Amino acid sequence: LHEWGYSVAFSPDGRRVLSGSSKVVTVWDAVTGDKGIEIPAHTGTVHTVAFLPDGNKVLSGSWDGSLRLWEVASGTELFRIGGGTREYD
Repeated sequence: LHEWGYSVAFSPDGRRVLSGSSKVVTVWDAVTGDKGIEIPAHTGTVHTVAFLPDGNKVLSGSWDGSLRLWEVASGTELFRIGGGTREYD
């Protein structure tokens, strides 16, 4: 199964890469290419991802109408804007 990536971002230190695809946010090791944590983040395709300047939190935006803040280490959702009810996949 092939997942398309819609958005990518490097961490501030350049050691990790964040990708957004169909409903999932994934953190990758930029040096080894190993897949790290996968966060089932949204009910729609993730079209925007970004690391916060501290490198410990990430934002993800989705076609489901929500913007969410996550802790990288645990995948814990810290904050959400929007209801996440629209679906455009």
